[in-house]
Amino acid sequence: MLKNYFKIALRSLLKHRLFTIINLAGLSVGLVACLLISLYVRHELSYDTFHEKGNQIYRLVTDIKTPTETIRSNVTSAPMAPQLGERLPEIEAYTRLWKRNAVVAYKDQKFQENDLYLADSTVFNVFTFPLLKGDARTALKAPFSVVLTQKTAKKYFGEQDPMGQTLRMEGQFPVKVTGVLKDIPEASHIPFDLLLSMSTLTKHMQPGLDEQWGNFGFYSYFLLKENTNPQALETKIRGEIDRLIGKAMSKDQMWYILHLEPLQDLYLKSDRGAPQQGSLKNVYIFSVIAGFILILACINFINLTIARASERAKEVGVRKVVGAGRQQLTFQFLSEYVLLSTFAFGLAVLLCELLLPSFNAFSGKTVLDSTFSNPTFWLILLGLALLVGVMAGLYPALVLSGMKSDNRFKRTFCDQPTGPDSPKIAGGFSVCYFGKSDGLHLCSVSSADLYASAVPGLFERSDAHFKPERSAIHGSARSYA
Repeated sequence: MLKNYFKIALRSLLKHRLFTIINLAGLSVGLVACLLISLYVRHELSYDTFHEKGNQIYRLVTDIKTPTETIRSNVTSAPMAPQLGERLPEIEAYTRLWKRNAVVAYKDQKFQENDLYLADSTVFNVFTFPLLKGDARTALKAPFSVVLTQKTAKKYFGEQDPMGQTLRMEGQFPVKVTGVLKDIPEASHIPFDLLLSMSTLTKHMQPGLDEQWGNFGFYSYFLLKENTNPQALETKIRGEIDRLIGKAMSKDQMWYILHLEPLQDLYLKSDRGAPQQGSLKNVYIFSVIAGFILILACINFINLTIARASERAKEVGVRKVVGAGRQQLTFQFLSEYVLLSTFAFGLAVLLCELLLPSFNAFSGKTVLDSTFSNPTFWLILLGLALLVGVMAGLYPALVLSGMKSDNRFKRTFCDQPTGPDSPKIAGGFSVCYFGKSDGLHLCSVSSADLYASAVPGLFERSDAHFKPERSAIHGSARSYA
């Protein structure tokens, strides 16, 4: 019976080719647009979720209070994380990161590296950055040690083994490659290509830095023990800071109030900034736009089906005269719409695959490498297509199957002045369609404004030339507000 339903549905779709093409195109384009936006939203929400203990990692940030103002900073001074990490039992591990840029050379090759961080050797205890080569416990212990990502190692050494090789920083001092990391996922708020040992700075470049409580510029992170209450720990941290440097803070009239921010809130929810940060407002707006597009595709499908209903009134009457029940007719029409949505699914997959590279380039992110590389994507897309087919086809199927056979030969569907299949309902769908369209336009304008505000000077001409900042890897740490 089911096979017969789909066979008749296929014949009906082929018989009305123009209607099929228009409806197929509408559903496919709607699915593609909705899915591309959904992939972007999913990518934004996935930041920092790859860390195995991500729900236990917190960033330490500082409010610097003076008698006249409070500066909300996303960094700490050098001693804060080590001192607190060693004194408070709730902290399982700590690490600090300090971002620099430098010219790095290997033989005759030179590269400007803007994603270079100095890091404590404990960075691999806190974050899940798998080492392909080297020992995570010792890779960043010794001064002048450096760990490279896969792509960076290939950039400098090609197919050679990078382990034990020497790079030269700023043309002045050599650093030894002690590890190679698996490339960092793009969905990380800390994008880096090289990690240099923090001891290079604290023991050789600036001895005594770990005792300078007023020298800010370090991103500090704690891995808390399981079941630790971060609010209670914040209170203990403030008490410990007051015990360590309370007198000095009172003397200088400058107080440091420390807070903990969850790692997975840093990219979208933190108002203090991060090396890489997104916009939660944009995520909400794009989610609404994706929903609007999907609803518009459904409403457009229903409108087109209702518009063609007058041609099918006699077909329904004949079927009822020969004994077809309402349930059979409903299944017959639903099978037609589900079949159409399945075709739309196949077309949407092909369009997604073709448009994905351009969409990645437009968004500036690799939201997905390929639709064929992610089985979950297929299942979600197929489920969405079938859901759209059922949702969009349910109303027309119920209306068509509910037509009375004694009136089908006297007047057409659109002639009926009242009842559940009244043209008023079709008009209601049209009003809803255009209302959603207006809402979609408003969301588009809002997202464009947000994008423009996020990129200063996007629509302004500027004759300023980029001047690379001189590396301060061997200079003093500077303050960051």
